Amino acid sequence: MKKEQEFYTILVLPGQTAHPYRFSIRKKTCLWLVGFCATVALISGGLFVDYFAMLGRMADLSHLRHQTATQQAQIQNFVEEIDQLQKQMAQLSELDRKVRAITDMEVAPTDAATPSASVPSSEVGLGGPEPPVDLAAPTAASGAGLLSSIGQNLKWLQTTAQNRQQSLRALVDAAEAQKSQWAATPSIWPVQGWTSSGFGQRLSPFTGLQTLHNGIDIVAAAGEPIIAPAAGLVSTGTDTSLGNYVTIDHGRGMKTYFGHLTRAAVATGQRVERGVVIGYVGNTGLSTGPHLHYEIQVNGRPVNPTKYILDERGTVARSTAASDAKNAQPRL
Repeated sequence: MKKEQEFYTILVLPGQTAHPYRFSIRKKTCLWLVGFCATVALISGGLFVDYFAMLGRMADLSHLRHQTATQQAQIQNFVEEIDQLQKQMAQLSELDRKVRAITDMEVAPTDAATPSASVPSSEVGLGGPEPPVDLAAPTAASGAGLLSSIGQNLKWLQTTAQNRQQSLRALVDAAEAQKSQWAATPSIWPVQGWTSSGFGQRLSPFTGLQTLHNGIDIVAAAGEPIIAPAAGLVSTGTDTSLGNYVTIDHGRGMKTYFGHLTRAAVATGQRVERGVVIGYVGNTGLSTGPHLHYEIQVNGRPVNPTKYILDERGTVARSTAASDAKNAQPRL
């Protein structure tokens, strides 16, 4: 009897008339099977829960990846904007230098800075520290390093902008106090065109020898009006080298010369203001084609006219013809 209590009997009836099947299973075996099935059910349930949780984490991961890509693009744009601001600050520094040269003001002192490839070395000593980090290749830096670089460059921009503001305010005050001197300083392009021959040593198109070119040659169409780059007293004349020419005495030992004109539009002894038409581009004198010879002399010594030019329109006009000018014959 005790032995029978250790077993479970399973009776299977295949049909009403069929012979029944009888099976006996130990109770321990039954309990083991039930425990095994329960364990499998629990494990399967846990796997299903973990699977659905993993699906949720994958969705979150995809969202985070999208956010990261968006943030990287924003940081990249931010870096490019900072680099653009650095270039603009460098241009402001150059403008500051030119204006100070014209107004005879001392160059603004520089603050301590770390050299960087982002700003030209010519800017050292012009009134502001250089950016401590070059952002030209931001993708090479780690996230933390890039953010640190951005912070350093923003600090540089803030400091430089403050210095430039102070410097430009001083320039405005100086310009207000020197209106007459400013009006008599040649600071704009006398004619629109491209420069075929710069200031300094060059090979003469007539002799083939190395000679000093005292001014710059600006190629323009014949008959193009030439304007006075500053106020002054006019003289006109003709010689074998410059052909028809006009000179303007601006005072303080400064004179400008305009050669190879078709004709002058002003007369000797006439006083002109900046922007007044003084003549027209021509091909007179020693010249290989229509152009203007533009020259500035200070106390009888020629200087590079481009150092005084603040108007960038001439630069734009010349750049459009730069590719065509490579093989052009120099205009004397």
